[in-house]
Amino acid sequence: MKTALALVLTAVAFTGPATAHQSVAVTRGGGHSSTTITVPFGKPARFNNLLIRSVEVVEDSRCPRYVTCVWRGRLKVRFALSHGQTLTLEDNKPMKFAGGTLTLLGATPLSGRGEKIPLQAYNFQLRFERG
Repeated sequence: MKTALALVLTAVAFTGPATAHQSVAVTRGGGHSSTTITVPFGKPARFNNLLIRSVEVVEDSRCPRYVTCVWRGRLKVRFALSHGQTLTLEDNKPMKFAGGTLTLLGATPLSGRGEKIPLQAYNFQLRFERG
């Protein structure tokens, strides 16, 4: 019971203000804890007392759903931090951040045949690992 309560409290501390589309998963293992969230474009998320919010999709060249691609493409997203700096993350490339590692795991939706996705439609999956 104490472990479950600690995990719930950890999830609340990491994610900060919740949004309607935000989901949280907390796992522990090997002395490290990780938090994975899904957060909509422009909505804030909190990691280790630092607020982060997506402000620009720098590149989204991911392979569309109904197209066969030779290359899977790339996703790069710029985030604004609460202390005025910006951070650009590329999908599946971990970056040292706020006492841990932050990784952009991906985003939904994918385009169907290469059409531009409206910014407000994006939902980003982020993972923060402490330690």
